[in-house]
Order: sequence, then C-alpha cells, then structure tokens
Amino acid sequence: MVKGACSCSLPAPSASKPAGGPPERAVSKAQAPPAVSASAAKARPLSFPILADPALRSAHGPRYATGRTGLARLIFCRTICYDDVALARDRRPRVFLMDGQLLHVAPMLAVTDRHFRYLARLLSRHAVLWTEMVHADAVTHNAALLHFDRQEHPVVLQLGGSDPSVLAVAAAAGAAHGYDEINLNCGCPSAKVCHKRDESLCFGARLMLEPEHAGECLRRMAEAVDVPVSVKCRLGVDQRAEYEDLREFVEAVTRDSGVRHVVVHARAALLGGLSTQANRRVPPLRHEAVYRLKEEFPGLRVTLNGGVDSLQAAKEHLAAGVDGVMMGRALQKNPLLLSTVDQLFYGEPAGAARPLAQVFQCYGRYVDAQAAAAGEAHAARTRAKAERHLGIAAVAKARQRCEWRRQAETSCEGAEEN
Repeated sequence: MVKGACSCSLPAPSASKPAGGPPERAVSKAQAPPAVSASAAKARPLSFPILADPALRSAHGPRYATGRTGLARLIFCRTICYDDVALARDRRPRVFLMDGQLLHVAPMLAVTDRHFRYLARLLSRHAVLWTEMVHADAVTHNAALLHFDRQEHPVVLQLGGSDPSVLAVAAAAGAAHGYDEINLNCGCPSAKVCHKRDESLCFGARLMLEPEHAGECLRRMAEAVDVPVSVKCRLGVDQRAEYEDLREFVEAVTRDSGVRHVVVHARAALLGGLSTQANRRVPPLRHEAVYRLKEEFPGLRVTLNGGVDSLQAAKEHLAAGVDGVMMGRALQKNPLLLSTVDQLFYGEPAGAARPLAQVFQCYGRYVDAQAAAAGEAHAARTRAKAERHLGIAAVAKARQRCEWRRQAETSCEGAEEN
C-alpha cells in the first residue's frame, strides 16, 4: 500500500455471518503479527490521519487484538498502514477462495487495472476482483506488473501463456505477491493471442484445441503454488463447440491438475477472422451448456460468464445452479452496480454500503497518493489512468440520477391521471 493513500477504511464486518456470504476463515494466534510497542509506534508515524486520535486508535485496536476474523484484522491493517510496506504486506492474511464467492468482476484488458479494482473494492467488500490478463513471460521479466493494493482482496491473477515451465514460475510469483487464486486464460480469441507465426507460442482460446497440453500447464502451475488454480475457457473453438467438446476439455484439464474451479464464457470462440469485440456478440450464448456442466461435474465450482448484463440476471443464473457469476462489460459501463452487490448477494444490510460521496472522496485521495508515488515524470500519466475510472463512475451516477428523476416524474404523472 502506498504511503499517504486514502484514509478511508472499509466498513467493519457485521457481527453475524452474512447469509450466503463467504465462510469466515479462522486465524490462529501464530499468524498474528507482532505487537508494536508504544515507542516503536511513535518512531514510525502512522500514514493515515484517521488513527492519529488515540481514541480512534483504541476503538480499532481491540478488534485487531481479538483476531475475530481475518477480515476484521485486514480492516485494521488497511487503516494504520505502517510506512514499512513489507510489514503491511505480511499483516494481510490471504483469503482462500472457496464456496460462497458468488459474483466476480471479469478480467478486461485496459479496464480491470489496479486502479479500477481499488474503486471496485470501495463499492463492494465481497465481489471477487480479477486482474487483466498478464502474459507469463512478462511477469517473469517484470515483477512490478504484479503489484496491487492489499485492499483489493479477494483478487485473482489471470495469466496467459502456453509454456508450462514459464507459467509455473509466473504462478509462483503471483502467489508470493499475495494473490488469492491464479487463473489460466484458455478463452481469449484475440488474433494477437491465437494467430502467431510460431504456433507453439499461441495461447488463450487456442489451448482449448489442445486439452492435454492445457492440463499440463495447469498441473505445473498448481504444483508451484499453495493457492487455488483455476481455468477460464469458452464453450469451444470454431467447429469444435459442441457440449461434448467442452466436457472433454474440462475432464482433461481437471484430471491431473487438481483444478476445481472452472469459469466458462457461454459462447464459442471463432478464430477465423472475427475481432475480439465481435467474439463478445457472436455466436449466440448458450447458458444451458454451463448449467449442464455443473450438473455433470458437481465436484467442480462452475462460474458462468457471458451476456450477464444486470444483477437480476446474475441472480437468475445462480438460481439455475451455477456456483458463481462473472460480470464484465455491464460493470465497465456502470461500476456503481457494485454498490448493491453486498446487499443482493451476500446478505449485507441495506445501510452497510459506503455512501457514493465517500467512495468518490476516498478514490480521489487514492488517485492523489498514486500520482505522488509515481514521481514528477509519471504523475500526470498515472493520474489520468486512475481518474478515467472515476469519470466513468461519475457519469454512471449522473445517469442514475436522471433515471430516478424520470421514474419520479412518471409516478407523479400517473398519480395525477388517477
């Protein structure tokens, strides 16, 4: 976490376990970070002014000392944010993804960067965030690509590549950085990914044509890490897009790898000249194939992706039997949808959501901190990259207000007519 980042801590978790929410993970005393003496705390000033007041500090301290849940301890750590970044990193217990992770924010190139994920976490405490796809080769040469804010947890690192050895190294690096799950992309239909002169370098959706090789990649990744490894794929590729093709792929990649989480984009990938954008519209969606996959593989966690354009649609897919739902472009267009996720999917009370004014204020402070940390040479670029997400959210808020106004006017007109 960067010194001087937003002073807004996440809301404290409710005392009772949210209905349908992720199960609490007990944290042993051995995992608790060492207590900081009064003299040490004085020598190392707190980065966040919110805990400069001793009364506030004591209010947060007992919650941390009791170690009630990993999440409660995390809130304390986010609030004090010691100058020693390594110490702050060690204080964050890893959130192992398991049943109860109902809604995922899809990995989107040039969208789900660390800035977007920070904004998303301000809006929802429980939604599972995903990185953009990062090529395994790039990770092995530049570990800075893996940096993220500890507030983003739970967060999944998505890797691209087809070399099992390189993917294993990249997965190990991701786990060492603290990601909660490592995912292999087997669904990207981009020509840059699937049409290379050297076919051995192709990855993404092309891996669905080589199930055994994809399974070997996942096996090597799983052996290299102590966190869950998952795969994201399509229904199939080109002419190999029947349900039987999907079933064969899933059987092959889960047989020896230990993978127990499969994310399926509910349409096939067409690699014969269609753009990535066109592959999000054609061929038709077949959600029923994902439902069937879950029925035939009850031991797997199956998350449905593709064409989920509203939270109500997400709830309907969950009711159909899948374990999770992944939303992408709908959240890109309107990130503020995330502000109701905790209430709709995780049983949080209606008043627990952070007010939008506070979200914008916290994110503004985060942007300032990121720009300052980037240095004078890169401050303007960093600020522009982070503020574009704030602009999207502001536009979405304005649209919501317009919609509310139209609904109110319609209601008034109906009352006058009656």
